[in-house]
Amino acid sequence: MRLNDNNSFIGINPPYQLSVIHSSKLIYPREIYQLGEEIYCEALRHIVEAWEGRPDSLQQVGDLSVPEYLTRWLRESVMNLSPDTYGRYAYDMGRVIIPYFKRKRLSLKALTPRDLEMFFRYERQQEEATVQQLLDWHRELTDALQYAVDSNWLKANPVKTVDPCLDNSPVLFNDFLMDWLKMMKSRVAITTYANYEIVITRRR
Repeated sequence: MRLNDNNSFIGINPPYQLSVIHSSKLIYPREIYQLGEEIYCEALRHIVEAWEGRPDSLQQVGDLSVPEYLTRWLRESVMNLSPDTYGRYAYDMGRVIIPYFKRKRLSLKALTPRDLEMFFRYERQQEEATVQQLLDWHRELTDALQYAVDSNWLKANPVKTVDPCLDNSPVLFNDFLMDWLKMMKSRVAITTYANYEIVITRRR
């Protein structure tokens, strides 16, 4: 850490606000004493808060839920997209993508290609989405998640390896049963559905 002079690294100005500039002069223990314990501690506190409070830190952004991240991305993309494109992205995100991932409770850093394959499969099978809709949502997710990669919040874009129109991964039997159960909810009597649910979820 360095004192404030013509070449200082950290300038401490009343009321002890920090400014960062170049320096070549080190603070030694006796200089710390001269600076004053209170001011020194205040300076350290500002440094720690400035680092830990960064909204773009990897830890903080990675811990955001997928819906929180997508909402943030939309907000920060207003100036980078045309009005028509932004309107379409915001509509699709708000109507389809964000509501789906709210139910999943996944963080951005925990999102995997498998999770995205399940999203597209759900939209194909349960919501009967068209091919064009699937391609649109894939492009929108690609743009949103690539922003996280470019900002060093993700190491790789998990949606790039996903084909929205074809699930190449094997369907787990449990996933199949749960998808089938959802489909049956609107097709059978309530008592029949309740019996199905008890058997499939093994609830007593």
